[in-house]
Amino acid sequence: MITGDHPLTAFSIAKDLKLTNDYSEVTTGVEVDEKFEKGEKSFDNFIRRKFVFARVTPL
Repeated sequence: MITGDHPLTAFSIAKDLKLTNDYSEVTTGVEVDEKFEKGEKSFDNFIRRKFVFARVTPL
């Protein structure tokens, strides 16, 4: 799920939709950018455990 909502709001919606029950599977656009800057391996390891992307911008 990708949304511009706050991470807690996104988590609540994702739980209702039965996409996740674990807040550790939620990330933000800022966290994605930080991991991407650290390199491909770090990014890949991080992103494979995420199912909800909150506060993400269209860019």
